[in-house]
Amino acid sequence: MDDYGSGSAGLRQHVRWDRVVGGLVESRVLARDRRRVLLFPVTRYRVRQTRGREDVLRRVRAAASDGGSMDPRTATVLALSGPSRLLEVVAPERSGRDHARARIEAATRNTPVAPAVKKVLDEAAAAMVAITAATSAATSAATISSS
Repeated sequence: MDDYGSGSAGLRQHVRWDRVVGGLVESRVLARDRRRVLLFPVTRYRVRQTRGREDVLRRVRAAASDGGSMDPRTATVLALSGPSRLLEVVAPERSGRDHARARIEAATRNTPVAPAVKKVLDEAAAAMVAITAATSAATSAATISSS
């Protein structure tokens, strides 16, 4: 097993992701921001062309707030908003969040990629918790030993 999932399939997915994101950066749809958090390099991508973002956000918010059917692309984005912890973005008004949560769950059941994305995001969150705990333990041990 390698750092990109299980074997060469995981590596292919990573290369495909890099190619897609790289193309979006080259075409100036996204901006790449690199910085360090503690000792770790972090890369974030900002949307430069906000018109498309606003259109997607409008469609996802509408799908989350009503009870009608939604097109497959909107359903996929709505389903991914759940594991990505974007409920507040999808439903900015607190009063609509319970309904939005139910719509996200319905979209997730009908979108095959959502469980895989949730698993990846949960693993990344667990890794960050482990890194934070290890860093904290190492700092505490260094502080105690130097006293």
